[in-house]
Amino acid sequence: EGGRVKATLYTHRHPDHIGDLAAISAIYSAPIYASAETHQVIPACESDRVLVDGDSIRLESAGSRVEWQVHITPGHCPGHICLSSAAGILSGDMVTAIGTILVPPADGDMLEYISQLERLLKMQPRMLFPSHGPPVTTPARLLQHYIDHRNSRHSRVLQAVESGLTDLMDIASAAYADTPTANSLLAADQTLAHLLSAERAGQVQSTHSTGWRLSSDSASHQQNKC
Repeated sequence: EGGRVKATLYTHRHPDHIGDLAAISAIYSAPIYASAETHQVIPACESDRVLVDGDSIRLESAGSRVEWQVHITPGHCPGHICLSSAAGILSGDMVTAIGTILVPPADGDMLEYISQLERLLKMQPRMLFPSHGPPVTTPARLLQHYIDHRNSRHSRVLQAVESGLTDLMDIASAAYADTPTANSLLAADQTLAHLLSAERAGQVQSTHSTGWRLSSDSASHQQNKC
């Protein structure tokens, strides 16, 4: 209806989002808007734009104007982008109304992911527009559910380590005891994401010989609580 493609914007660099650039280029020509982390894995072009937190993207057509604010929200993936406007938030892979969002241990950060969910909640969006699944008309409820769920799972993982479990599969089994139907491999994958994030935060540590255990500071804190 008189509009034109201004750019292709990627929320993050995971393969299911980057897609086939060659096929897109055969349909239309436009610059790529993405974070620096995403640009690292796609071909460079002089017309491309590296987005940073606080940037804005203005769209104008037929006398109307919409401005989207850029928010860098890592955790699920480095350089992950959300966009906000009066309509709500384009939330990428932060949440989905159906199922759940996984945090990859390889390049995710569970505690940072939770922090960014809290950031989105504070923005009080009218709606969420996830990359997967339908729009979310109750964003505060869904975001709070995600935050509570992930914080609870993180606590269960730490409790499993505190109880003396050191092996990943044993920790996962204990942390997911409340959901016995959970896929064991996915449970182990997400438990590892929690452990690695907790290790970066100084809550736990691991060695090849002894496996996972509370860090010295965390263990001392637990003793002081007793």
